[in-house]
Amino acid sequence: MTLRPDAAARRRAVEGRLLTVFREWGCEEIIPATFEYRDVLAPGMEEGLAESCYTLTDRESGRLLLLRPDVTLQIARMAGSARRGALPLPARYCYTTSVYRYEKDPIGRHRELRQAGVEILGVSGAEGSAEAVALCVEALRRTGLKEFKVAVGQVEFFRGLFQGQKVPPEIRAEIREAVSKKDDAALDRALLRGRLAPRAAGAFRKLPELFGKAEVLAEASRFAVTPAAKAALRDVRRTAEQLDAYGVLPFVVFDLGEIRGFDYYTGVLFEAFAGGVGTPIGRGGQYDNLIARFGSPCRATGFALDVDLVAQALGEQGVLDRYAEADVLLVGSRSSPREALDAARRLRRKGFRVACDLDGGGIENAVKRAAAGNVPSVVVLKARKGEALVVDVETRKRRAVSARSIEKGLKHG
Repeated sequence: MTLRPDAAARRRAVEGRLLTVFREWGCEEIIPATFEYRDVLAPGMEEGLAESCYTLTDRESGRLLLLRPDVTLQIARMAGSARRGALPLPARYCYTTSVYRYEKDPIGRHRELRQAGVEILGVSGAEGSAEAVALCVEALRRTGLKEFKVAVGQVEFFRGLFQGQKVPPEIRAEIREAVSKKDDAALDRALLRGRLAPRAAGAFRKLPELFGKAEVLAEASRFAVTPAAKAALRDVRRTAEQLDAYGVLPFVVFDLGEIRGFDYYTGVLFEAFAGGVGTPIGRGGQYDNLIARFGSPCRATGFALDVDLVAQALGEQGVLDRYAEADVLLVGSRSSPREALDAARRLRRKGFRVACDLDGGGIENAVKRAAAGNVPSVVVLKARKGEALVVDVETRKRRAVSARSIEKGLKHG
């Protein structure tokens, strides 16, 4: 999708703020490849993602190529295929890039998704999960968002409830879909077909209700009816303790019925939501087994934020600065442009964004054009050489200054 200047500026502003935070947390930026051979990524691809890929054929080798569908897979391949010891751990990577996924019925979603994300490799268990969630919270907070929450779940709690139960894969899938959609009727039908033990069935029915602040984890202990579920609950409790130490618990809710996302997640997973946007603006989680599919095993956690949805949320919440075409509209004369162009050059060297207008047309017309583009200042070079008139577009106040020191009367947009 082609973005107009205002949308492009919003995207760049959000990306810049996110990358600043990622770097402050020790993340190194990577630039992933746009094309990947399908067979290279195949070990880590689940069926749903494979079906959504855009494919083309390499002219030389005849091998299938993919347009980048998922950055986590690319980083997992990079880490897994590295020689043992060649990748210093822990490692923290960040990126801003686009991923491409085919949607049969996008319903307002674009097939090119702009993402900013982080992958944390070699930090184990609750510590890695808490770092990822805390960094996600801090990044969103620093964009200026006022209303947002990160919902933290634990997919192994759900999987652990099947321990000791002989439930066919297709029934497990039905139960998972019903829980994720919070569809009680569908869940009852799936549990009946699966013939689960009463305690396990009761725990599955309770999952959609296990939502809230950290106190809900105490209630969840009543429904951890298998050793695997108990271990998963201990892990998410440790994550909660770490998040409290990071000081981000006010931004976090816990949702043990949250089990959506890629199948490669192995523990804590999370989604970010913002006021004014009806879909998640980010997702992440642990993927401790994914890197081993490409070679050497390594524990890992990561997340990706949808940059354009974050920008949309900022707009809905009224906290994203209005896009300004430039800091200055400099008005000169077509008949003698040198003075205006020299002044523009000096201002640009001092960090101002300058648009030139050599058509004249009067101060009022220039101010109207500047206001339409959210340009805060108009500079008119006066006929008397060496002088300029600076107009504040918002207040319409005028100030005469020397043409050699125009910047003293200006403000950045």
